[in-house]
Amino acid sequence: MNKEEVLNLYHSVKNELKAKYPCLNTWKGPFFSNAMRLSLGQARRSSDGRKEIRLSNKLISLNKDIPTFKKQLEDTIRHEFAHALDWELNKGWSHNDSWKACCKLVGANPERYYDADYVTVAPNHAKYAIRNRNSGRVFNYYNRVPTFDETISAVKWFLDMKASVCDTMEIVDIRDCRSHILPA
Repeated sequence: MNKEEVLNLYHSVKNELKAKYPCLNTWKGPFFSNAMRLSLGQARRSSDGRKEIRLSNKLISLNKDIPTFKKQLEDTIRHEFAHALDWELNKGWSHNDSWKACCKLVGANPERYYDADYVTVAPNHAKYAIRNRNSGRVFNYYNRVPTFDETISAVKWFLDMKASVCDTMEIVDIRDCRSHILPA
């Protein structure tokens, strides 16, 4: 996914939901945050009355080429609009029953977090990750380039997880969002 595709997805969901729920018209976005490293999206209200939906530049860059990521991103966008709708209807601001009901209204999975096994995040200590290129499933995060033995452990782990082939594994450089295919 490139930035244009992300924007198209966001605006498609936004237009669909704002047509059903005009109270969402006061919410602005998407705003892209470079600081968000562990959450893919965020609904925010500021003290001066601004209401906005934010998406993580970092996590989108790290995961954009994973085949299942578009679906995950769409669910995140809907998740954040569920927070916005919950605020507008109930003045709710948590992952409670009213938010879960709003998730059903907007078509989001009523779970607090996306499946972190399938979205590479960027923990503060991490510089690298070993993941399955096709599913996005992360084996582990490292603060240095993974060693040969760690790479072998990852291969064994993915095989135990019934991963299709080892040549779908890669080392991801979280610092600059580059991927490197691991040899089979």
